[in-house]
Formats: sequence, structure tokens, C-alpha cells
Amino acid sequence: MKFVLWGAGDRAVRILPHIGHQNVLAIIDKDVNKQGKKLQGIDIISYEQFKNLYYGNCVILTTAERVLAGILEKEGYQNFLYMNDCPEDFQSPNPRDILKRNVLKLFIDNNCYVVYGDNLYTIMVYQWGKSKLGDSNIKVVTGDKIPDSLFNTFCEFCDGNVSKIFDKNDDGAVLLNTNKSQNVISGVGFKEIIQLSKYSEGIVEYRNNRIEKFKNLHYGKKCFIIGHGPSLREEDLEYLYEKKQICFSMNLAYKVYDKTKWRPNYYVAQDVYIMNSQKQVFDYLEGIDAFISDGSQSFCDENHGDNIYINHMACYGYEDEEMPFSEDFAQICYISGTVSYSCIQLAVYMGFTEIYLYGIDFAGIGGRYEHFFKHDTDVDEPPCAHQFYVSYMSAKKYADEHGIKIYNASRGGDLEMFERVKLEEIELN
Repeated sequence: MKFVLWGAGDRAVRILPHIGHQNVLAIIDKDVNKQGKKLQGIDIISYEQFKNLYYGNCVILTTAERVLAGILEKEGYQNFLYMNDCPEDFQSPNPRDILKRNVLKLFIDNNCYVVYGDNLYTIMVYQWGKSKLGDSNIKVVTGDKIPDSLFNTFCEFCDGNVSKIFDKNDDGAVLLNTNKSQNVISGVGFKEIIQLSKYSEGIVEYRNNRIEKFKNLHYGKKCFIIGHGPSLREEDLEYLYEKKQICFSMNLAYKVYDKTKWRPNYYVAQDVYIMNSQKQVFDYLEGIDAFISDGSQSFCDENHGDNIYINHMACYGYEDEEMPFSEDFAQICYISGTVSYSCIQLAVYMGFTEIYLYGIDFAGIGGRYEHFFKHDTDVDEPPCAHQFYVSYMSAKKYADEHGIKIYNASRGGDLEMFERVKLEEIELN
């Protein structure tokens, strides 16, 4: 048995190196302009062709996952898995084997292992363990709620070493939990329980020790995070410049430089498009500490100045209902559809306790997303619009729980979850 992917976009490209091209029969896509073509050598087909040719094979949903799951479930098809259930390492546009190499270190001869989970990552961890131990000392427990057709898929990929419940033979084994939930109810005396869903939070290869000097550097102070929304005003940036306020900005911030003396103190970018195709951005960073995600291998391989700090970005799927919030930016930054969420995490890491959002014109779900400057990607509701909202809600939750104030000083938009303030009424030192 092999997989069929649904969605011939960027996310399919991201997961392919991890599951292996040889394990994919075809890729479903509704776009008739893609059907009949190939993605990295794999045929792109219609849903009808899938039903005629590959029905019964396990489908991996890479985009609009809840919607596509609804289509399959309506037809009684239950043999599918979500890409979003894989760790953030598998969602990155810069695919690497760092997670795999570190998980492999967990497998020690003479130990027995139980991989617990019902997702694609479960199958992959089993395969990794098998490559090191063979299949005699490792098994999978899926839980008893898994559909029979999907359970059969697990049996196919895991050599039949699969059960739906723990048993007495699991006593003394090491449990590797691949589910996002940390709750494991088994009644079994495991030797050790290791949570794998966020394992990259402790991988030293992702850590940038150079960033540690920024920890609590601005403790108790206020800062401004400057977006590119249409409500941004040049005179407001001049005002912040004159008041010597600490500012973060992002992406194409340089496009306003010819209209103001204002410059950000800190710059953040996580968009691979910026790093690979808009490299003129980096000509405007003199004297600015810039935090650039490791989402682009080509960018990370280049030599950069001392003001450039590469940070590890952890991609989360656009349909998660809550984003994690990083408490250690030197180790990891959780990214979503909006780089402003990364800026908030960095600001908190630096110790700011008053964070003002300015020029961040969140247009809501179904709104039109525009920029202060003309930009060819202004669109009606980008694919990640829902994740913008989820991210801001996660930022608010973290801030409220940790005594941090986040205000919205933007002159427009629909970002109403943060208290509105007028820029000219903020007390600036």
C-alpha cells in the first residue's frame, strides 16, 4: 500500500521529502490546470480519477484539511491522515532530517518501544525505529477509536506490529507518544514516556546561542510592532522616530524609508519569498538587528553580517485552533500566516511588557488584505486568514496569563481582540 496526497501545492512539496516520493502513488488536486501534469515526477489527478484508480489507499490531506476530510467522510471514506498532525519540522519549506536524526538517538539496543498515536508521524517513527532495531523490539498502539480501514493502513506500514490497546507485554517498554495530547491512559508500567510531538523544542541543532543576549534586554519597557497595513501614516512613523521609541518591523519595511527618517530597531522575516526573491531587503538593514527564520536553506547557507540572527521557525498548519507561543526565541519561534506573531514572541523574549501594534490592519475572515504600499499579493482573504486570527488570540492568551499588555494602536482594520488606543494619547518617554 502507498499514499495518495490531496493538494498539489507548497505543502505537498514540504511533506514529500519526509514520506519519500517512492511511497506516493499520485496527488489529487481540484485545479484542472494542474491535472494531467506532474509534481516532482508524481502524477496530479482529479478526485474522480482517484476513485477510479487508487480508491482504498491512504490519503494524506495537505491543504484545507477539515474541508477535504468532510468530503471523504460524506462518502464513508475513513482511510486518511492529516499533514497538520505531523510535527512542525515536517511543515517547513526547508525540509531537513534533523528531527529524524535526533529521534533515532532514542532507540537503544535491548530496549523495547511502543509508538503511541494514530497519525502519519506515528508510522514514520515506527519506520525510523525499525531501520535501527529491526521490527522485533518496536510496536504501535493506535488507540481503540481508529477506523478499521485506517487501522489496516497502520498494519501495512508497520509490519502488522499494531494493536488498538496496550497490554501486559508493554510493561517496561519505552513509550514514544506522537499525539499532540500528552494524556496516555494505559495502566502499563512504562520504563519512560517521551513526548515526540514537540521534540524539536529541545534539539540543540536548532538553537542559536547568539540570540540569548537579547533575553530580557528591554525588561519592563514598551515597544511598537509596525505592520504594512493601509492605515500606516508616514507622520506617525516620524512621531515614533522623534520620541525615540523601540520599534519592530518586518518584510518590505524599507519601502517607506524614502518617506521618513524612521527606521526599526529590530527587523523580522520568515517569508521564504522575501529571503530568496527580494534580497534587496537586506541592503537596508545596516544598524538594525535582523531575525531571519531558517525556512530557506539557500539563505541559511550564505554568509551574513553580525547583525543577522538565524532563528528556528516551527511551522504550524493553518487550521490549528491554538498556536503555541515560544518562551525561548533562541530555540524556537512558532510561526503562522503572519510575521507579526513572530514579532510578538520576540518582543516578549526581550522582556517588553507593553506591546503596541501599529499598522496591523487585520481584515478579518473574508476581508481584503492590502498594504500601505502597492503590492502584487494584496488579496481577498489569503489562505491563512483564519490562522491570523488564531495567532492573535494565542498571543492575547499568553500575554493575559503573564501580565503583558498588548494594545492595538492601528488607525484601521478589524483587530478588535486587543484594546484600542490612539497613538497620540500613549505616554511616551
